[in-house]
Amino acid sequence: MTFRSPETPISWPTPDVQSHPTSPVRRVSSDSPTSPETHGLLACGTGVGVSIFANKLPCVYASTCTSVTDAVNTRSINNCNVLCVSGMSTSPEDDLKILDAWLQTPFKSPCPTSGDELWPNEIESFLENSTGEMAQIRNPVSPSSNCAIYFLRKGMEFQPEEIMPGAEMKIVREGPTSAVVKFKAGSLEPAHHHTFGHDVLVMKGRKKGDYLFTPAKDKHRVNYFEDTEFFIRWDGDWDIFLDESLETAVDAIKVELEGIRHVSSDSPTSPETHGLLACGTGVGVSIFANKLPCVYASTCTSVTDAVNTRSINNCNVLCVSGMSTSPEDDLKILDA
Repeated sequence: MTFRSPETPISWPTPDVQSHPTSPVRRVSSDSPTSPETHGLLACGTGVGVSIFANKLPCVYASTCTSVTDAVNTRSINNCNVLCVSGMSTSPEDDLKILDAWLQTPFKSPCPTSGDELWPNEIESFLENSTGEMAQIRNPVSPSSNCAIYFLRKGMEFQPEEIMPGAEMKIVREGPTSAVVKFKAGSLEPAHHHTFGHDVLVMKGRKKGDYLFTPAKDKHRVNYFEDTEFFIRWDGDWDIFLDESLETAVDAIKVELEGIRHVSSDSPTSPETHGLLACGTGVGVSIFANKLPCVYASTCTSVTDAVNTRSINNCNVLCVSGMSTSPEDDLKILDA
């Protein structure tokens, strides 16, 4: 494992990834915005497993690179600060070329994806904001409260939620809002979003004991297969904005369930869920997805990549590139 600041001349020993494989990544994660930029280097057989692991830590943007083009793109677009290399896909000589290109490329600089031209102002602004938004996924900023003492609320009743049949909610605290929510088996939350992010702890149902954080304005749809009850805490005052009608949600769930049953050999009562994401290089969505718990996302640009990451990493979210592969190749990768 090796680290350097960008201005340090390159003189690289063979990376030692055997000893203390997580502490250097935590060093990258713990850097403050004002400290010198720190880089990390990780390696494994395919380079994918260490990338998934590293991206679970806040402020780490790890990317698997198997070419100089990958390295330049991910530094320019994703502000990648942890390079992950493969012991099988590239030679030591090529790894050094990848490492050199990665270290010499500043964030938002011209790259193959930009046609080796400067990014337009609106794209540069998007790139600048995207990493800051990802950093908040595991560190949501909660609005402060002026009240230092809270009291026990008694006699509260569950109130039906008319916009979501089968749902009841009991608010237990305001500013920020906390509540206990119940959904009957067969209930459906149409796609919606909230102004603030929220934490969920499941108290009853198939996912009992599970914890989930949903970022602000994240659009999500939920189908309940059995009676479910959970505690939810927003980072601000509760609100909800529907992004589709209940009828549209019902139709979408039918299509999703049919698709899952088609691609999965699991029984219909406990289907394994897969995700598919895409962006220009396929790397940005992979970094973002891997910030979430129980998500193992991998960018695949070949059938070999797809087979390896399913077999080795139990990848459950496939990320594809809109530039590196054709739609026909993407279908082959998805099928594999």
